[in-house]
Amino acid sequence: MANKTQKIRFKQILLVLLLILPCAYAQEKTFVQRLEWLSDAGAFEYRVELQNLEDSKTQEFRTTNSFMEVNLPPGKYRYRVYVFDFLGRQTAVSSWENFEVLKAVKPEISSTVPEASVTDEKGTLELALDLSGLTEESKIELIAEPIYGEVKEDEDGSVKVEFSDIPPGKWRVRITNPGGLSTESDVIEVQENPSTKKTPEKSQEEIEAEARAEAERKAEEERKKWKAYAAAKPPADEKGENVVPNEPPSAEYWKEYAAKKPDSDKSGENVKWKEPKEPRKPYEPKDVFFTAGIGPSISLYDGTLSKYVAPVGLALETRFLFFPKKWENQRLGLELLGHYQRFSNLNDFYFMHVEFLTFGLEAVYQHRFLADNFFVSAKLGGGLSGVTKSGSYTPTYYREDKVISTTFTFIPVGMAGVSFFWVPAKFVAVEVGADFAHYMIQGMPTGIITPYFSIGLRL
Repeated sequence: MANKTQKIRFKQILLVLLLILPCAYAQEKTFVQRLEWLSDAGAFEYRVELQNLEDSKTQEFRTTNSFMEVNLPPGKYRYRVYVFDFLGRQTAVSSWENFEVLKAVKPEISSTVPEASVTDEKGTLELALDLSGLTEESKIELIAEPIYGEVKEDEDGSVKVEFSDIPPGKWRVRITNPGGLSTESDVIEVQENPSTKKTPEKSQEEIEAEARAEAERKAEEERKKWKAYAAAKPPADEKGENVVPNEPPSAEYWKEYAAKKPDSDKSGENVKWKEPKEPRKPYEPKDVFFTAGIGPSISLYDGTLSKYVAPVGLALETRFLFFPKKWENQRLGLELLGHYQRFSNLNDFYFMHVEFLTFGLEAVYQHRFLADNFFVSAKLGGGLSGVTKSGSYTPTYYREDKVISTTFTFIPVGMAGVSFFWVPAKFVAVEVGADFAHYMIQGMPTGIITPYFSIGLRL
């Protein structure tokens, strides 16, 4: 094996699951530990060197995955990972990573109370339990349906467990430690606290009776208002000849009535009329647009990218455009845009996809052209793009399909574009144009032009 000191350029992640040893009162239970590390794009195989720090014994494992599962007893260990390419050459080796496998603890409930009552109307229940073998991550629940509780310690050192929203019934307490071992208590009968009983719900008949009483109260208030109206009119109207309940007096009359009444009535207590509202104006759209479109993406220059994928791909795009500054034939605004572009290649040896997900902000200048609703646009701005590469080799090159590691990178982008912008209807916008984007990929600057057609709404 080649002795290389190059370190793997990724952070290793260790997941250590607790291991429980056999006990006199419990059946032996086996736990699996999982070692994980971030994959290397050029890796064909990994060799893992695992060493017990207590007796210095070393084991070696080989895998094509970026993880490994082992079954270790409690103790302190360390490991490192060697990377080999498809020709069997070692390309990298990580530094030693230390970890410890801990012994799990079985919880115990020595005693419980046979009965208990909730302490408030929210259904809070406190139980005094004699517990042992608890850890900070122990999970305590009431079962029939699991309800999780919180451990509290009193000043005298006794332990209480508090649960919320507990209905009356028969329950058991179950405690589960992180290692997976659990224990259950005897049955506890939970009773409702008489002082926290809720007021019984009203029957349908009571609800309907209250509704009728409220309707009668409102009708009586209405009759009093009309009597006040009749009292304020000449004697000929006191008979009610001019009182038409479905046609209240005019606003002018009520203004005169309020002026003649004492100040207590000027507050509007007996005034039925309301100031007439101005008719609602029809909605007029603003110069704010939301569009979506499609088009081809064409690579103008890309370093070595075109050696692996086709130079033409599919593009989907969406835009949000608004114009805060306007003149007679010109306007200036901002555009928020999102692009998705995909370039692919499939041959006898491999298939590969390269995807660009780009978000940008551009300044937009538009000039009216030929008609009032037709504009020529120029755009300039920048943004950020997430670039993803994925694929696999075919059995022609390997004995079985080998996945090419997926990579994801953020890249700054410079943007520019021109377009024709048309508003054919009050709420409709159409745009035809082309965008150019320069992706600032280190060592491989890439330029892509995207003609597009989009349609959307004027808001």
